[in-house]
Parts: sequence; C-alpha cells; structure tokens
Amino acid sequence: MVSGCTLHAYFECRADVAESGNKYGADALRVWEVLWEEVVGGSAFQVFQNFAKRPSAGIEFGATDCRVLDFGPTSRRVKIMKLSASHGCLRSLFRTLFRTLFRTLFLTLFRNPAINLVCLIGLLSFAVLAQTPAASSKRLLGYYPEWSKYNNPPYVYSADQIPYNQLTHIAHAFVLLDSKANGTLNIPQGFLEPALISKAHAAGVKVLVSIGGGDGIEGPRFNRMARVEAYRKAFAHNVHAFLQKYGYDGVDVDWEIPNARDSSNCTTLMQELRNELPSPWLISMATPSDPRSWGRGFDIPALAPILDFMNVMTYDFTGSWAGFDGLNSPLFQDPADPGQNGSIETSMDLYQTIYGVPPAQLNIGTPFYGYEFDGASALWQGCTGCAVNQQNYGPYIKPLIHQQGWQREFDKAAKSPYLSNSALPAFITYDDAASTSRKTRYVLKQRGFGGVFMWELSADYDGHSQDLMDAMYKAWQASQ
Repeated sequence: MVSGCTLHAYFECRADVAESGNKYGADALRVWEVLWEEVVGGSAFQVFQNFAKRPSAGIEFGATDCRVLDFGPTSRRVKIMKLSASHGCLRSLFRTLFRTLFRTLFLTLFRNPAINLVCLIGLLSFAVLAQTPAASSKRLLGYYPEWSKYNNPPYVYSADQIPYNQLTHIAHAFVLLDSKANGTLNIPQGFLEPALISKAHAAGVKVLVSIGGGDGIEGPRFNRMARVEAYRKAFAHNVHAFLQKYGYDGVDVDWEIPNARDSSNCTTLMQELRNELPSPWLISMATPSDPRSWGRGFDIPALAPILDFMNVMTYDFTGSWAGFDGLNSPLFQDPADPGQNGSIETSMDLYQTIYGVPPAQLNIGTPFYGYEFDGASALWQGCTGCAVNQQNYGPYIKPLIHQQGWQREFDKAAKSPYLSNSALPAFITYDDAASTSRKTRYVLKQRGFGGVFMWELSADYDGHSQDLMDAMYKAWQASQ
C-alpha cells in the first residue's frame, strides 16, 4: 500500500464482436481483476460492471485501505484496459505487478487457454515496464558533460549516444556561475541540446541541469554568492527560470567546495532553492566521499531534508596529491593503504551511520576513468615524483589491458583491479566491468541504498560500445 497517491484505470468499452463471437470475455476480465486485487491488497475491484461510455476509475490509496470511485452506468464488455498512476505510486505498483503477473497469468491460461491475446500483450507489457530504469525505485544516474560532444572521433559523445533505456536520471554538466558571483547563470556556448530533453523524456528519464563543477573556479564563486542574500535569491530565481524555459526536471548543485565558514550559507542557499523549487522539481547535490577531511562546509544532516538525493563522489581516494600510487575508487578499505584514505564502504557507513542520512536518499558514485602513475609499478608504492594523469576507460585504459606489457592485477582486500607495467615502469588504477558490477550490487542490493551514478557517461565509450555502462545496468537490473 502507498499512502497519499492516486491510481487510475482507463477503459475502452463496447468491444467489437467477431463472427465467431465476442473476443473479450469474462475470463479476460478475470486476469485484470485478480491482478488488481493484488495491487490493492486483496480488496475486490468493484468497477468492472460499473463504468460509463468513456469512464475511468480511481483508487485512492490510504494508510490501511483503498476506496473505489464509481462512474456511471454499467457495461459488460471491455476492449482495452490501461493503467497509469501518480508519480508516488508507480514504483510500488510496478513492483507488485511484476511479482504477481505470471502467477495470475498462467492460472488464467490454465483455466481457459483461449484467453484473448490482447490481454496477454497488455499483461506482458507490465513485466517489461517493471524492469525499465524509469519505473524503478532505485536510481541509475549518469553525468553527461557538455564537452563530450567535442571529443575526437570516434569518441564523440552527444545526446545521440546516450543509452536512455539504461538510466533513470541524467545530470547535464555544467552550467556555470557568472564571474561576478551575483546569482547570474552562464550557459556555455553549445551547452543546450533540445534532443537530450526530448529523447530522455520519451524514455521516462529525468534530466537535471548540473551547476558548478570541480575546476577550482566555480567553488569560490559559490562561496561568494552564497554570502549575500540578494545573490542567493537571484540564483534560485534564475535556476527556476532556466528549468522552465528549457524543460529540465531539476537541478544538481556541484559546489566544490564550501569552506567551513560558508557552512550556514550553503544550507541557506539550498533551502532558498527548495523554496523556489518545491516538489516535483528535483534538487540534488554532489557531495564529497568524506566531508570531514575535504568539504567541511557541507552540513550533511542539515542538507538531507532539503534535497531529493545526494550524489556521493566515492572516487579520487588516491591521486597526485597522495605521495604514493593507489586505488581511485576501492569498494573496501585495504589495510595496506598507507594513507587509509577510505573506500565506498567507509563513505556509505559515514553517511548512513554518522550523518544519519536515509539510505534511500543516497546515490553512490563510481568512476568511468582512472589514474596513470608514471614511475611506479606496484600498488601502494611511494611516488612523490610521479607524473599522474587522469585517463578515461574506453579510449585509453581498455585497449591496454594485457597489451603492450600491461598486466591486470587485483587487490583482493579492496576488490579493485589495477594495471602494472614493470618495463616502463607505470601503474594505472581503474574500474572494469566486473568491479563496476560488484559495486552496483553491493550498494543497491546488499546495502539497500537509493541509487548509483557514474562520472561520467562518455568516459567508457570506445566508439561503439560502453562496457562499464552495460555492466552497471545489468547489476542494477539484478538488484531490483
């Protein structure tokens, strides 16, 4: 049962009658009736013989029971039945339908093998719909950076390459703050792609505009803007206007990072944004893997009630700043890590246990990129003088696996792969399809968190396929 939502049934009445007799009989109706009873918790569906020529029937779900609304005179012939539901009901409805579909279907077939094919197709469509990302209660969000459409061929990645059927949300990155930091938005040239919105919405995918970024410029602008009330309000108003004008479903704020002195301003800004954008507008934030060490201006417990969800950036645990080579995004903390820099698990524990954020509000991130350390060839090796470069999986890392002297290794404690090349020497930390799948299952199924996301969609594109995206989606499916 789902509280506070409405479910509607639509009927097309007075079915055609073929020469061999009525094509849509009582047994076909029984399929829907049994299914409906499962959805409403066993309550009888009383509307089958009480609806008008163009009728509809609404079921209002309450805390313990439901109420049937009647519409007009009777009719005993139903041609097609379709269901739709308000946003709050869809996830529970589809999940229940999927669980009960085949039992209901095959019981009815057993009783009457001549059941109408149209009804079978209708029922099977629910099974398909129940397994699509857009209908799921678990989120699968992809960051789509506007610059990826300018990649060198064959790695050009635009709205035409996005696998919409494998996503629930897209965060379109980045709209920027104006250099004056007065709340004005700066839309990069070429950022807007109407096809992105139309294709995503056709697939039932929500699109958020992501504002900010980790370039070291946008964070200080957020800090300055949030200190002035008039600028905060202007920002909220301008975001609202942007969403309405261009058809986005919400906003993702990537503020990297508020300083400790800006903590209250950060929370105030997000509250004013929520006041401007009440539900069903979506508001999310990109938040650090451990704000206690980087990102002390994030008051996570205060932000949680304001946001629809957080995208926890559980990557960049090791990089050029570490002084040694290591793992970019380990699932578990390796005791051998000289910095004890954390893992996906430690971040999940922090947000859930210490900060008290409901798991359903948390999206946990995985990278579609890695880091190459030139000058090191063994895990956790000191590397103060190494050149460290970020490399994307699809165009760079994938072709090196077991090629050109590179050997795939595996950290059993962290459950993370890496590549080593003793001849160069060099070391690459990365995620492959297996580790991406393992993370997704752990986050969604084992820990029951609300979603997963990746930075970023184009990074595993090799010109024709996306191994990591496919693995993530399959693991998402298995975790429903």
